[in-house]
Amino acid sequence: MIIKAHPPRGGRPVEAVSGYTVYFYMGLHHIRGQEDALRVLRGAMRRGRVASTYLFAGEQGVGKRLTAVAFVKALNCLSPSEQDGAPEACGRCASCRKIEAGTHPDFLLIEPEAGLIKVQEIRRLEEALYLRPYEGRWKAVVVDDAEAMNPPAANAFLKTLEEPAPQSLIVLVSSRPGRLPQTVLSRCSRVNFKPLQNSGPSRRAWSFIPTGPSRGITPAAS
Repeated sequence: MIIKAHPPRGGRPVEAVSGYTVYFYMGLHHIRGQEDALRVLRGAMRRGRVASTYLFAGEQGVGKRLTAVAFVKALNCLSPSEQDGAPEACGRCASCRKIEAGTHPDFLLIEPEAGLIKVQEIRRLEEALYLRPYEGRWKAVVVDDAEAMNPPAANAFLKTLEEPAPQSLIVLVSSRPGRLPQTVLSRCSRVNFKPLQNSGPSRRAWSFIPTGPSRGITPAAS
């Protein structure tokens, strides 16, 4: 059998030979080296003052997208625990599993295609956000590599930022935020992610916690 777990950027799973299969989930408490960013997000949840739009900015591979998905899970978890007075995703409820699997009706992940995010994707984002939450408390969209928006997409996105829907959350993830229009940047609550201290192949922004042999927890999104 195979132990499988998704690496930070998705793609092919990490594999190791074993007598059983182990699945992993990713929560905010699994993020390493980003204590300042986590403090900001947990503080917002604890005070009930989550912004409608965040920009997670920092170099590639430091855990921005992982943190964005874990943040959405914490906000929509059906059985959250508590850490530093803020909710922490359980990783086991229907909401957490669906978000990890990409099947939650209130969660959308947008990524570039052929290096671009086009206006059609922003229209899809708008349609998703302006519907009321179907299962969760929040409608949430994570836009990975947000600097890949072409000018028409960025212009369409600006309208969404100016008129946010109730109980909606947008997280822009970018390693090159300077490429985003200033009109977009000025409407985001920016959360900076630090470079990781370690270097080399062992450097990573996450840690894995096994859930046990053949449990049904799906691998985490990167």
